[in-house]
Amino acid sequence: MIDQGNLEQKLGMKIAALMAVPGARYGETYQFEDAFGEMFFVKTKAPKKDMYFKEVQGLEILQKAQIFKTPKVHYVDGEFLVTELINTRAGNLEGYKLLGESLAKLHQIKGESYGLSENNYIGQSKQINGSYDKWCEFFFDKRLLVQFQLACQNNGLSQKFQKDFMKLEKKIKELLPEIDEGPSLVHGDLWAGNVLFNQFSKPVLVDPAVYYANREVDLAMAQLFGSFPKEFFSAYQNSFPLQAGYQKRFFVYNLYHLLNHLNLFGESYLEQCDACLIDCLN
Repeated sequence: MIDQGNLEQKLGMKIAALMAVPGARYGETYQFEDAFGEMFFVKTKAPKKDMYFKEVQGLEILQKAQIFKTPKVHYVDGEFLVTELINTRAGNLEGYKLLGESLAKLHQIKGESYGLSENNYIGQSKQINGSYDKWCEFFFDKRLLVQFQLACQNNGLSQKFQKDFMKLEKKIKELLPEIDEGPSLVHGDLWAGNVLFNQFSKPVLVDPAVYYANREVDLAMAQLFGSFPKEFFSAYQNSFPLQAGYQKRFFVYNLYHLLNHLNLFGESYLEQCDACLIDCLN
């Protein structure tokens, strides 16, 4: 349960009404109203003390791009992250079209190298960044290999999976060839739960895991669990067409997310990881 008195002291305000919000992937989430009727959203009890600071850094990078709305941050420390409460509604087709068009604009913001100057988080997993000139090397070293090593420690990956993963390492330059687009700013964790739609049906991005990447990683994550409508993908493709071969690279990018889910949520993801790795190599 949240320490309401501690929160009030840190914010310098009285909380008139406080209500738990279900669905947090980690920690606890609440919404509350102040004495003037303004509504706020608060996260607390993160597993690591720097998680909220890293989340705010990601929001600030997206805000600087001036393409997507993100929640205004009112307070952050190791214990609490307080933002405005977004008045949400279900996304409609026009909202998803705007999401696709806006994501295409975000991806046209370029960095000097692949990665980010600081590490951050994807969900509650540490996301190791750094700076690389070659995309295939960055994605293998800082995304796939990190999660693979963690899975070997925690989940007893089969010998066949480990051998096949070494085959993937040898093929990574072939599977992720360098393209003449350069590093794009990406959200990094673009699943349906991290896209809200406000009262005007405009998309609002939350919980970023930002870095500079091949832009396809956002599309692959959005496609992984099938929760975005075709209008989103069509709007993106019409605005910023993907390079040939994306449907093959889709499997490579999502092996990262599936291994991460395996490490976070356990062996129920083993079968999907096995199948995805086979698709990468075939």
